[in-house]
Order: sequence, then C-alpha cells, then structure tokens
Amino acid sequence: MDSLLTLRYTMAAERTGGVLCPVGPVWRRLRTTNPEIELYQPDNSHPSMAGTLASAYSFYSVFFKDDVMNLEITTPVLPEQAVAIRNAVQEVVADSLSAAYRYDKVLRADFIGDSGKTSTDTVHFTNLSRHASGYVWDFGDGTTDTAASVAHIFPSAGEYTVCLTAYNSCDTAKICQTVIIGVSSVDEAHSRQLAGYPNPCSNVCYIPSVASGTPYRIINALGVEQLRQTTSGSTGIVVSHLAPGLYFVMIEQPDGQKQVIPFSKW
Repeated sequence: MDSLLTLRYTMAAERTGGVLCPVGPVWRRLRTTNPEIELYQPDNSHPSMAGTLASAYSFYSVFFKDDVMNLEITTPVLPEQAVAIRNAVQEVVADSLSAAYRYDKVLRADFIGDSGKTSTDTVHFTNLSRHASGYVWDFGDGTTDTAASVAHIFPSAGEYTVCLTAYNSCDTAKICQTVIIGVSSVDEAHSRQLAGYPNPCSNVCYIPSVASGTPYRIINALGVEQLRQTTSGSTGIVVSHLAPGLYFVMIEQPDGQKQVIPFSKW
C-alpha cells in the first residue's frame, strides 16, 4: 500500500513541482527494524500516535533539512520508541533529501562570472537562478541591471561585491559574490611574493614565513572568491575541495602589506 502511495505522491510532485517527504519509506523501515511499534490505530486505517510522530519527524527533517536526533516532542509515545523513530527518520530522510527536492520549484539565485582574461575590466555574468521571473543585478560600483545574464564593465581595478536578486510572484532570493578586477596586479606583487609548495598541489598547500592567524583569501582565475580563512600554526592551506585549475592566495600581513601567491590545483 505504501509503495502505491509513494508512486502517486511522486507523480503529483512531478506535475506540480512539489517536495516529497518519504514518510512511507520511514514506516517501512520501522516495520522492519521495530515491529513492536504499532503505527496504526486499531482500525488499521488511521495512524497511531507513533505513526503520526514518525510523519512529523519526517516532515521536520525535509522542510528544515535538519537533524532530528536531538529534537524531542512531548507525546504519549514511549521514550525508547521515540528514539527508534528518530533513528529511522535520520537514516531514511537524511539519505534522500536530494530525492525529496528533485521536483521542487523553490526559487534559487545563483550565478558565475567569467572575465575571459583576469586583467580585463569586463566580466560576463551567467545567471544560473531557478524558477525566477525577474532579476536585479547590483555590481557594487553604483550600477544595476535587470537582464538575465549580463556583461558588465567595471570602472577600475579593485574588489567588488556583486549581488543578484532573483524574484517571482511568491518570493525573492539573493546571492552575493566577491569579484576581483585587475588580478594582473599579481605581477606588481612579484617583487615581494611568497612561494607556496608543493605547486601544483592536490590536498594541502604550505606557505612558509607567514604568521599563524594571518587572514587570507583564495580566488580563482576569474577573480571569484573561493575561501576566506586564517592561517593555522602549520601554515597549511587545505585545497582538496577546490576544482583543478589556477588559483591565487591573497594574504594581508600584519603590517598591511598584501601578497599574492599563485598556485595550481590538480
């Protein structure tokens, strides 16, 4: 029965762009792992308090994308049964969040910037937003635009916070990214440039002669910030999460000097 319900709800979600909550699979897991928990009332039609609790935890996990293990709800359900229900929800729902949202039409704002050459003042921004009907760009230099994807000319070299607001009839969403214009200024810093090793690196890049706690940022070849952090005692920068390519570590020393260290990730 729950398999048929799952199929029908999946078909409905696909047609309407809805979000799926895997209550049926959670119940199936409980019937397998904890058959002593009665999920139905005596009429075998309506859910018992335990069955309702399983549904409630499932909906909470899907809607808030949050851990339910420490979420306690006061109910007549025995404490040990409540723990078993939370365990089942955690195992089933946490593993299927992407499936739960595969048909949703939740508004999302997203974009990437491609300057072509790192020294250029023109950046092409590609809009990756979903389920939006309109857009507002704020380029951080006092100018805006309402096109979907745009090519923008920045007035001068420097750091700009570019924000994209996407909207539809129900909601608005906003995302901001830092864009560095004139990354060719790396050449001007070579006279006082530090060297990182190994280069290329795959997991950790080490930078000697940098004090622990020194702020640094990693930007890609397009000038988009990838990471903002402070150095640890080992001056090792973890880069395993970065995609292969060319990056720059931008360090601001305690005396105010800014140094740029290029490295390749493979």
